[in-house]
Amino acid sequence: MDSDSEQVVCRKATVTDVLTVFLINYLAHAVTVLISPGSSHIAAGDAGLWSLLVPYKGIYAALRIIARQACFGRDALERARRAGALCCVYKVVQDPSGSIAYTYDNNLQTFTVAPLSLSSANASIHGLIHLPAGYDITLLPRDYSVQPLAISPSSGKTATGYTSNTISCDYNFVKIAASLAQTIAGSLTVYQASKAQFALFGFTQSSLTVIPYILMSLTNLAANITCPNYSTLYLVETDLLEEAKGLGGFAHGTVGYVSEWNLTHPHPAARVFKKALYLIGIGLVALPFILIGFWTKFQPGPESTTEEKGWIWSWLITSIMFGVPVGYVQKHTYTHSLKFLGDISSVFWRVIKGGNLKFHQKVLVGAVAMTLATLALVINVVIGTAIFVTPIGMFVTVGRQIIKVGICKMV
Repeated sequence: MDSDSEQVVCRKATVTDVLTVFLINYLAHAVTVLISPGSSHIAAGDAGLWSLLVPYKGIYAALRIIARQACFGRDALERARRAGALCCVYKVVQDPSGSIAYTYDNNLQTFTVAPLSLSSANASIHGLIHLPAGYDITLLPRDYSVQPLAISPSSGKTATGYTSNTISCDYNFVKIAASLAQTIAGSLTVYQASKAQFALFGFTQSSLTVIPYILMSLTNLAANITCPNYSTLYLVETDLLEEAKGLGGFAHGTVGYVSEWNLTHPHPAARVFKKALYLIGIGLVALPFILIGFWTKFQPGPESTTEEKGWIWSWLITSIMFGVPVGYVQKHTYTHSLKFLGDISSVFWRVIKGGNLKFHQKVLVGAVAMTLATLALVINVVIGTAIFVTPIGMFVTVGRQIIKVGICKMV
């Protein structure tokens, strides 16, 4: 076929062609995602899967990593803190009302929501650690300052002789190269989509679905350059760790200590940088629509079907809605929905059981609890279904379009 001075040659697509297109244009982009420090293989696979289904989740995660500016830390400990590679002990306490609460700064602050338990998440933590019942390990909030460990923060001694403050990390040059390669490959895919194909399919042209994945690889490239990769987490000493040691616990391999729970004060330039990233994030949301509008004027082609329009646009909108504002898409899964339902029911059950309520009041409280829990479950199921179903529909639509048109290239 010809379009102006452009000549396009197409051949029939085979199953191998379709699989190759999906591997290069979609699956390979998910490999470039920078995983959290100490993540298990399951967690790494989970992050890649979510980025494959919802590329804007990968973009959001990459921008958060870039915002940490880990590579600009003054020393190894500071870089690890910024990268989120440090962890600390927390314990379960009872607040004044008798309810369960959690603290990691020895009751300076208490939280009713349980911190992420790194032991339950099977995270890799450096050293040999044993904690008594009621104590666990969670991520150290990145806003708190950490001091280098001499010998022991409680010993009053200073280090003599050979010292080293190295914390093992590396820059994943494979992912950096893969991010660069995928950005180039994806851009070529969009570039090679001929004017004739745009004329046939308009804004449902399959190559346009690659744009969010190109943006994800581009942000992942920046994230991999600005933040080192930590294969394990590193424990820092706190008062709670010392308390746990007094109860028979021990921890070998700590890398620093928190003497006082003082918040760090970011440099004014860091605040400006984060605001700039926020604007960049808005631009990354708008860019696919700008490009699609520029190339197709948002017009469907004569060969585009209602099914193609529905699946491609619902996927793009769903990816943006649940990838950027929500951010932590994992919270919107069926498992978390059921847990949330259980938490609500548990709270209201304690009110019914312990409160001086009359029978009809208990019935009313129970009805409200079940209504809220059911509503939360329905909303989360709908969100979870949309997140899983729309990308699958998009992938099927792209595959059918490739089979229908074939593999085309400009000559």
